[in-house]
Amino acid sequence: MNTSPPDAIIVQDIAGEQIRIRVEGKHLLSAMTRLGFMAENGCMVRTTHDQTEKIQILTTLAQMDALFLFGYGWYPSEVMALYREQGLYCGSYKVISWSGPDCYRIDTK
Repeated sequence: MNTSPPDAIIVQDIAGEQIRIRVEGKHLLSAMTRLGFMAENGCMVRTTHDQTEKIQILTTLAQMDALFLFGYGWYPSEVMALYREQGLYCGSYKVISWSGPDCYRIDTK
């Protein structure tokens, strides 16, 4: 398993109607529970009912400096870029990638 930054929200999946995150830090666990996320198999998950609700939650996560997992295809970093291209999201967001198990990089898009 890759080392994660302390006190971080890592967005793992946003391609479907569920938003799946991994949370490091007890105070963030409480904040995510208040946002409607529920613990599931070592992650936290929230189901969204439409695209507007999904964008609102993603905007809140980005404002909380959540880290969107880097990858190609339907990875969170690419989905956020698509939402920006479509004019559905206009803020900045942070992307996390790893070059080794203990070496991560965070970029702002």
